[in-house]
Amino acid sequence: MAIVAVNWRAGSNTATNVLGINPGENGPITTLNEILDALVGTIKKRVCDAWEIDSLVMSGEQPVAISGSDVNGLSDDCSTANVSYLIHKTPQDGRRGRMFLPGVSEGAIGISGDLSSGTVTAMNSECTNFLDALDVAGISLVVRPELVTISKVDFMTVDSRVATQRRRLRR
Repeated sequence: MAIVAVNWRAGSNTATNVLGINPGENGPITTLNEILDALVGTIKKRVCDAWEIDSLVMSGEQPVAISGSDVNGLSDDCSTANVSYLIHKTPQDGRRGRMFLPGVSEGAIGISGDLSSGTVTAMNSECTNFLDALDVAGISLVVRPELVTISKVDFMTVDSRVATQRRRLRR
């Protein structure tokens, strides 16, 4: 098992998503490149283009890093940096993980903080495509990789409300 940090940047704003993975037979550089390709080809298409993937870092005794990508993304106005997609990761054993993804389009957010149904549907589709791309590359996304029993993520779904720093602190 391994931990991969996906580092995002939009101007002076930064965000990090931490992914637990089972890299399979892939080496660290190949694994990071496969994850980057999967992100850019799927989820990144639904993130404002102001947010670029700055780098990916795999932890370990000898951390390994690769540069990210500014390819793809929505050209819409971006919401503030503390507003994010809340993505639920559901593994086989039922425990859930979550991920806060930056770069929500301002136009996708309703007055009460709800995402438009089209945005939720499109992002859910890209989350499924992301998991499929990882599977093709022989990589599994897992929840709590430090445990002896691996919990492979089967589904990723987007919450219908945006997440904000305030909501994160109350949970």
